[in-house]
Amino acid sequence: MRKRKQVKSSSSIKNFFKSNYSKSWRYIKESKNYIWLATGIFFFALIIGLFYQPPSVVNLILDYIKQILSKTEGMGLLEIIPFIFYGNTLRFCIGYIPGIINIC
Repeated sequence: MRKRKQVKSSSSIKNFFKSNYSKSWRYIKESKNYIWLATGIFFFALIIGLFYQPPSVVNLILDYIKQILSKTEGMGLLEIIPFIFYGNTLRFCIGYIPGIINIC
């Protein structure tokens, strides 16, 4: 005889979400010291970045922004969308593919 598949009741689904929600909060509470440490490191690096800006890095960023603005000057919405999509896809491949190769 074949067994019938049991249909999960809405109460078991609610219990599933309630249980996992409480487990998630418990994990966050257990990890709060690490979360505070990561937040502190982030803000420390942010403050350093705001006050220490080497002129060479600032000039590189400004030159890059000027280059992007010159490429997109006069473009309409239907031209900018593929431009952004292509740029994001290219950067995704540059960052993602080496990661896959590293895993293999």
